[in-house]
Amino acid sequence: MMTQRFLHIARFGLLTIILSACSGMGGAAPTSNPEFGTQVALAASATATPTRTATPAGTQQPAFGPVVGPTLPITSDQTARTITPLPIATQPGIVPTYGAIIGAGDTPIPSATPATPTQPSFVIPATSSAPTATFGAIIDPNYTPPPTQTAAPPAVTLPAIATEGPSPTPAPILRSDLMGIQMHSNLSDADWDTMLDRAKALGVGWLKVQVAWSEAEPQQGVYTEAYNGLVLQIQRAHLRGFRTFVTVAKSPAWARPNGASSVEDGPPTNAVDYANFVGKLVREVKPEFIDAVEVWNEPNLQREWRDKPISGAEYMVLFRPTYDAIVAEQQKQPAPHRIMVIVAGPAPTYTAASGSSLDDRAWLQQVYDAGIAQYGDDVAIGAHPYGWVNPPDATCCQPQPGVTGWYEYPVFYFRNTIDDYRAIMVRNNNEQRKLWVTEFGWATFDGLKRSDGSGGQPQAESGWQGVLSQAQQADYTLRAFSLAQHDPYYAFMGPMILWNLNFATLPGFVDNSREESAFSLLDQNGNPRQIFIAIKDAPKQ
Repeated sequence: MMTQRFLHIARFGLLTIILSACSGMGGAAPTSNPEFGTQVALAASATATPTRTATPAGTQQPAFGPVVGPTLPITSDQTARTITPLPIATQPGIVPTYGAIIGAGDTPIPSATPATPTQPSFVIPATSSAPTATFGAIIDPNYTPPPTQTAAPPAVTLPAIATEGPSPTPAPILRSDLMGIQMHSNLSDADWDTMLDRAKALGVGWLKVQVAWSEAEPQQGVYTEAYNGLVLQIQRAHLRGFRTFVTVAKSPAWARPNGASSVEDGPPTNAVDYANFVGKLVREVKPEFIDAVEVWNEPNLQREWRDKPISGAEYMVLFRPTYDAIVAEQQKQPAPHRIMVIVAGPAPTYTAASGSSLDDRAWLQQVYDAGIAQYGDDVAIGAHPYGWVNPPDATCCQPQPGVTGWYEYPVFYFRNTIDDYRAIMVRNNNEQRKLWVTEFGWATFDGLKRSDGSGGQPQAESGWQGVLSQAQQADYTLRAFSLAQHDPYYAFMGPMILWNLNFATLPGFVDNSREESAFSLLDQNGNPRQIFIAIKDAPKQ
C-alpha cells in the first residue's frame, strides 16, 4: 500500500483469491449473510498435485496501490467534495480507522478541512538504480515509473509455527466469515498447504491472493503450467473450508495496444479478451469453488491503468463484459452458485496533474455515473482503506501523540475512506449495496530481523513503518475488524481482507526493507508475529 510497497512475486501475478472458511463458522451471527452461495464437494481428482515451473528471469512484477508524491502535483481545477462522515455508534467494540498516505510536497484537495500540514515526516531518498515492484496501496514521495522489474524469487520452505507469546487484550467477539487474509502464492504445493494451515489457524474465513493475467496467458490461447497449478490450488483451498476471492489484473502484451508500456500495467485494448480469461478461470476452477471475483486492481493509478484514460467510465467498459462472463459461467451449472463480483478497490489518493493518479472518491463517483447502481446485489464496491499511523476510529486531521506526520489529509484514515465511500453510495441512491474491504492493514518493522541479526528498518521514505509497535499493529487491526462488524458499519460492510500473511518470509525482503514485510503476519522465519497471535486468539463465531 505504500512507497514501493509490495512486490508480489506470485507466479501468476495478481489474481486475488480470498478464500473464506465455510467450515468452523458456527455460532449465532447477528444476522445471516445471504451473499454467499452453497458450497459443493470437489471431485477427488481436483486435489492432484500440479507440476510448477519457475517464473522466467526478467518477468514483470505487479505493483499495487495509490501514489502521491512531489512529482505528482495536484490539479487545481477539481471541485472540492464535502462529504459528511457517518456517525459511529458508541457501543463496545468500535475501533479506530485509517487511510492513505501522502508524500512530501503534495497539496491534495481535501475532502474535509485539513489541519495545517507539518514538516514532512520522511526524507525523500536519492533515486536508486535498483528496480522494485510494489503491492497494495502506495503513496510515494518520489514516485516515477520504475524502469524495470525484478524476477520472482524462488519458492520458500516455511518452518512450523513457533511457540506463541502472550496476546494483546482480548477483543470483542468477531465474525470469522467477515474476516480474511491476503497471501503470497508463489509457493510449492507443500508450502501452499502450509500457508493454508496458517490461515486456518488464524480463524478467518477468507484468503486473498493475486494473479496476473499476463503470466497465466502470455500468448493468446496459450496457458502456462503455473496457471494450471493455480486452478488446482484454488480448489484445494476450497476443500480446506475457505471461501475464495479472485482478483485478475495485468494484461499480457498481446492484449494491449502496440507500443504499450512494458513497465507499467494497463487494461486490454478489447475488454472482451479479459472477460474471456476471467470466464475461463471461473469455469476451470468451477464456479462453486469461487465465492468472489474482483475485476482489476486499483484502476485509478496510471501504473495499473496505463495507455487508457483513468476514469470510472473507462473502468466500466472492462467491468460490464466481465460481469456477464462470470454470470454466464454460473448459469451453466446444474445448481448455480452465487459469485460476488467486486468493483476494483481504488487506491486512496488524490488527482495528479501529471495524470499518474485520480482521486479515489472522484473515481468512485464516475463509476456510479457510468451505471454501477443498475446492477443487483451480487455486485459490491471494493475499498483499500489503509490507516498509516492512525488508529481505525480516528478521523482527519489530528496527529497521534508523538507523531509529526501522516495525519493531514483524509486519505490517511481508515474511517474517513470508509465514510466517504459510503456517502457516495448513499448520494447515488445505492445505500443497499455492500462495501468490501479488499485490502487494509497497519505496518511495522518492529520485531523483524535481517539475516545479520540486526533489526529490520523501513526505507527512508516509509518512516511511518517505524512508528507503530507490534502491539499497536495488532490492536489497530482487531479494532478495525470490530468497527466494521458494529453499527453503523455492519449494515453495509462485507468481508475485510487484511494485507498480508507471509511476505516477510520471502528471501531478502526484510534485509532490503521491503514494505510488504512490515505488514506480514509471519516474520522472516515464518514464525507468528504478535498480530498473528492476536487474530488467532481473538474470540470469533
